[in-house]
Amino acid sequence: MIGKKFKFSEWTGVYCVIALFMAAAFCCIYGVRILNPVYTEWLIRDGDTPIHYMGWKAYRVGDWMFPIGCTDVLSYPDKVSVIFTDSIPCFAVIFKLLSPILPKEFQYFGLWGIMCFVLQGILSARIIRYYVKNKLFVMFAGIIFGFVPVMIWRMYAHTALAGQWVILLALEPVFEYKSYTRNNKILKQCLIVGLLATSIHLYFVAMCGIALIGYCIADFIESKNIRRCICIVGLYLVTCTITIGVLGGFSSGVKPELAGLGIHSMNFNALFNPQSWSCIFQNMPLYGTGQYEGFAYLGAGCLFLSFFASMGFLCILNVKKTLSKYKYEILALCFIFILSFIIALSPIVTVGEQIFLEYKIPGPVYRFWSIFRASGRMIWVSVYIIMICSVIMTYKIAKSKRMSAVLLVICTMIQIYDIHDILLEKNNIFNCQKTYQTSLKDKEFWQQLGKDRQIEHIFFVQSGSLGNEIYDFAEWATNYKKTINRFYFARQLSDEVMEINLEKALSEADNSKVFIFLDNSKMRTLTYDLNYYLVDGYIIGYSGLLNYADASTISDLDLNYTWTFSQNCYLQNGRDNEGVRTVYPGGYSYGPYWDVPRGKYHILITGNHLDIAELAVYSEGGEKFHDFQIINKDVTSIAIDINFINAVNNLEVFIHNISDQNIELNNIRMQYIG
Repeated sequence: MIGKKFKFSEWTGVYCVIALFMAAAFCCIYGVRILNPVYTEWLIRDGDTPIHYMGWKAYRVGDWMFPIGCTDVLSYPDKVSVIFTDSIPCFAVIFKLLSPILPKEFQYFGLWGIMCFVLQGILSARIIRYYVKNKLFVMFAGIIFGFVPVMIWRMYAHTALAGQWVILLALEPVFEYKSYTRNNKILKQCLIVGLLATSIHLYFVAMCGIALIGYCIADFIESKNIRRCICIVGLYLVTCTITIGVLGGFSSGVKPELAGLGIHSMNFNALFNPQSWSCIFQNMPLYGTGQYEGFAYLGAGCLFLSFFASMGFLCILNVKKTLSKYKYEILALCFIFILSFIIALSPIVTVGEQIFLEYKIPGPVYRFWSIFRASGRMIWVSVYIIMICSVIMTYKIAKSKRMSAVLLVICTMIQIYDIHDILLEKNNIFNCQKTYQTSLKDKEFWQQLGKDRQIEHIFFVQSGSLGNEIYDFAEWATNYKKTINRFYFARQLSDEVMEINLEKALSEADNSKVFIFLDNSKMRTLTYDLNYYLVDGYIIGYSGLLNYADASTISDLDLNYTWTFSQNCYLQNGRDNEGVRTVYPGGYSYGPYWDVPRGKYHILITGNHLDIAELAVYSEGGEKFHDFQIINKDVTSIAIDINFINAVNNLEVFIHNISDQNIELNNIRMQYIG
């Protein structure tokens, strides 16, 4: 017992050194400002961090519900789990419990980041320690795992997914197979991994599940005990299911699966393709626009280390003896590596820009797989297997232990140099003071509206996607403990359900509800008997009178839609460049899916060579065409008048180029005229 305690304390010292170095590495990359729990401005504007932060903030200010992970603050009257805002549910629940003693402004994402770096180093060192007893080497080995591109890429992009130390925790029983076999230690590990994976991010459930299945295959081949394997897998699945249930994953009104399986896959060149992360290697081609999800670049240092280890394994070590000694570990690791690699490739297997193989899968399997449609992420399991094996083999084949440590340090330095441009870029982004600037400039109005205790619910009247202003409204609403009906989630609520809820709220408008008409739905103000207020460019609808603002007439609202072109949206055979849309011969422009109440409208299309364009106006995806009167048609413009007897949803203006020369479009403007 004394010997074990002494041994444990020795390794504790190594872990402490790794933890200090990894914390320092985090601070060098991201700075120390974001560790301040009351500094929240850095989270509100850029990338996906506003979704993660607002998800936590809304969950914090909302009432406790059952399941405990649910809130209706961002999706009223429906409830959505904090799982679907990627707000690191385990942290969200813990800090909601502590909320009464926390400051008004509070964030835990800085703490999460530094914790991920520390655990990444310690847990990788724990695995390597099983094979390597040299403490200096293990210490350096833990450090290189802090500079894994797949982890750093996700930090403060898809923040919860930076918790890849959970994968290391799931791989530990595989690498330390002999210490887990023929005892119940594996059951405890399944319980811990299942709880953590589910309460951090659901993609980890699949990744860790692959690792545990690999362990079970090796265990069954050795022991022939199928009951034990069923218990291991069953305990993991039960733990994950209960945790998801408690956190509200089954109670939210969202569809778990998403369309697009195969788009966000891994390319066959992923392990060597830097995708702009390397100072040493050039980018390789990818297929389509979604394969950034399959980013798996090892880094130049790790590539060199893995090459050295592979050559040494084949040329120096006694391969037959090694395979015999670690046959169950190698069997499990090969299974895990191959399975995660195949899943990451997805149903469309690509090499560079070419499709190598495309295969169909049964409907039920496809729907289940679509829950994890960003299949390219599964390669992370293989990445960590490569890294751990490379580090261990480097130690085993080196002529001296000092040489192995020197080689590891050199590879770490190469790794840091290779990705140093990205690290500097992240430092420039995060290691500077940010001041939050809201688009809600009329402070007195929004303050008065926030303090109005009659008003409890804010409804956005909007079709299609929301703009970035939703973050400003969410920040304002959560500050005053009001609900909103729409937000960005990892899995969205049904558009049909949201529209039904909105129409019900509009038909039952009372003094507890405020309606904000955005972009492509502002003409719907013509439909409802509300008082309207024009504030900061937004149209505010309210059934009563707001004493702190002047009501506007319909003419004051200047009801029009203007569509400017960008990102080749709703375009076939053409391109958008600096706000000008070019439609090539035979091409066409369609959209933009406006909601239009009944009434008379004037539509003006401006551009060049429009006299040769063919025009149509339709809705319902082309099922219903609408008659119109051409007022003017020449080279630079087309003007039409159109009368809608009934309200129209998803209106499209179709412009077809039937000539042999290009057509240019500047914008399309639709004006209500009575």
